[in-house]
Amino acid sequence: MSNNNDMSKYKQLPLIIGITGQIRAGKSTAATYLESHFGYKSIPNAQVLQKILSALGLPLKRELLAATGDALFAELGRGIIARARVAEVQSTNSFDTSTRYVIDGIRYLEELDVYRTLPSFKLIALEATDKERYQRTLDSDNTTKDGNISLDNFMSLNLAQSERYVPQLINAADFNIKNSGDMRQLEHNINSALKSFTEQ
Repeated sequence: MSNNNDMSKYKQLPLIIGITGQIRAGKSTAATYLESHFGYKSIPNAQVLQKILSALGLPLKRELLAATGDALFAELGRGIIARARVAEVQSTNSFDTSTRYVIDGIRYLEELDVYRTLPSFKLIALEATDKERYQRTLDSDNTTKDGNISLDNFMSLNLAQSERYVPQLINAADFNIKNSGDMRQLEHNINSALKSFTEQ
């Protein structure tokens, strides 16, 4: 946690912050910043699906993650991971009220409904243009998910089941960030979001 942060305000931060947005909008980057500067514990939704694929000996490709999620949600409902996360948080925080969580990758309205049952939950939405998001894909060191994907194939990802409700989640967010600048600008915007949460 940064020494520049006011500890009294830090204690008032949301118990859980969810992050939504399109692919390569900067969700994981924002979660990492909250973890390193404000002490949040990052528990990305994709982590559950990654564990399933790893247990099956399958590569962590985006299309396989999406297919696994679709199958899981079709059988158990789209709020299943959110309910498990809430139970984990409630169990942990019954003993340790200082632990806070950031959840990267909220993609369904049913998930949001579950998280909204917690009194201290806020949703941050990140947005960027298609051009910006595709360029980040090309620049990323992590090629496991997308590899050297073409622009047409990248744009087709927007049609995936997991992306269908993202625009509605963006509209439902407690704070919206246009992530079109550099890292310093993103950090400034996240700080502004946290400030707005502590002033409510």
